[in-house]
Formats: sequence, structure tokens, C-alpha cells
Amino acid sequence: MNNASASVCHAFLGKLPPEKRSALLKLLPRETEEKLEALPKTWADPTQGLKTLALWLGEIHYSWFAPILRTMPQGEILLFLSSLSDTAILGLKKILLFSATTAPLTPQGKKYLHQLLYKKLTQGEKELLPLECLPESSMNALLEIRVADLNALIDFLGLHDLAVEVRHIIETAKLKKINEALSANEQAYLRILLQSREPVTFARMGITNWQGDAEALKSLIRQRGLNRLAKAVQGQHSSFIWYLTRRLDIDRSLILQKLIAPLENSAATSMLAGQVLELLSYMRQYRE
Repeated sequence: MNNASASVCHAFLGKLPPEKRSALLKLLPRETEEKLEALPKTWADPTQGLKTLALWLGEIHYSWFAPILRTMPQGEILLFLSSLSDTAILGLKKILLFSATTAPLTPQGKKYLHQLLYKKLTQGEKELLPLECLPESSMNALLEIRVADLNALIDFLGLHDLAVEVRHIIETAKLKKINEALSANEQAYLRILLQSREPVTFARMGITNWQGDAEALKSLIRQRGLNRLAKAVQGQHSSFIWYLTRRLDIDRSLILQKLIAPLENSAATSMLAGQVLELLSYMRQYRE
């Protein structure tokens, strides 16, 4: 029994009266029984069914399909593109320099193509859990927000590092340029951060050497945000990490994966996770 099957079985058993559940568990091999008993509560209820492949693929950033499609002849690329969402089609056409018009597909045809894509995307991930079977975790909230909001959250996290350095800048012109490079919401959040001491600090960003290029600053902030997110999710279930990284474009994801590593101070990981959750709450407020 693989992990996914065990999680679904555990969820069904959890809905039974204790005496019936105990009787059924005794029918299983001792090793299987112990495995089921040790499983944590799942994030969602897999007994209600799992997401369709169409919905599942819709939560994968389209850039992850590009390496798969590049290995195919144009006719096959056309078919696979036609099975995806409009957003994915537009993005992939740009990446692949593909201009052919997509073709109408039957529901059965789409389902078959989705199954092939799923197999290619999950190749080598034998123990990938369905989303519904992920263990309960406050970090799972990152899998529920829009990709645009996830990217914004990463940038906001990077502002924590920027706030540490801004306190040491006395040049009015440089401070003005920094503010001009940020959005109104980022400026507001930076002002909040400057009102308190940052509890988790990393190596300095080197803003003193910044020449005023807005895009360069945004890139630096984004890298710092990815670092904080990576440290915050360190220790989460491997399937959670897989889903989180596939929601981001490949470039950001590769950076995030490289940065996922334990900190010497375990309390810092908890504090960074707290920052992520606080940011999720803050972003919900300003979007309402």
C-alpha cells in the first residue's frame, strides 16, 4: 500500500465508529495497521473525491510544461496545447515560439492528454500525495492563493531584508529612489516593518552599492523573499514542497528549491513561518 492509498484508507477508517474501525484494522497485516495508525490527519477529506486532472494541471505553472512539449513534434505540441487553459496556451506559445491555432478536442481526448501530462510531470515522484491527502499544516494556505498573490507574497517577504538596510541609509535621494521602485502596497508594508525590529536577519543586501536601477532592486528583493519562504517551509512534507514549487514559474522555483535548507536556529524557522502567515492575513486585508 503506497502513501496515497494509505492516506485515503485512513480517511475512510476515520469516519467509522471506533469498534468497527478497530475490527477492520485487525484484519490487516501488523505493519500496515501500524502505518495507518501513525498517519496524520489529512488537509482535506479525500473520501469526498480527488481533484480532476484538468483542475490539477490548472494549478501547475505553464512553464513546467515547456520542457515536456519541446521534445515533441509540432503536431503533438498542438494537441497538448489544445488541452490546456487559455492562460497556459498563451504563455506556452510565447515560450515555444509556437503560432499554430489550437484544435477542438473531445472530452475523452482532453482526459487522455491530461493523463499523459500528469505521468510526465510526476515521473520519479512515486510517493507524491494527492493534494487532498497532504498532512494538515498552516503552510497549506500557500496552495490556496492565486499565483499572482504567491509571487506578491514573495516580494513582500523580501521587504523584511530591505527594511533592515533602509534603517542605515541617510541619503534622502537614495531613500526616494527606493520608494519609487516599490508599489504603493509595498511602500505601506515597508513603513510597517520599519516600526519594529526584524527578528530574523540574514547577510546584508548591499543596498549601499545599489546604483538606482528599479528592476535590479526588485530582483534583489525577490531573491531575498524566496530565501525567507524557503526557510519558512523547510521541514514541510515533500509533496507540499512539490506542489508549492510547481505553482511558481521554473526560474523562481529552481531558486526556491536551492534555498530550502534548515537553519541552525530552529526557532528562526518558526518565526519565518509566522511572517508568511501574517503576510497572508495582511494581503487579504488590502485586497478586500
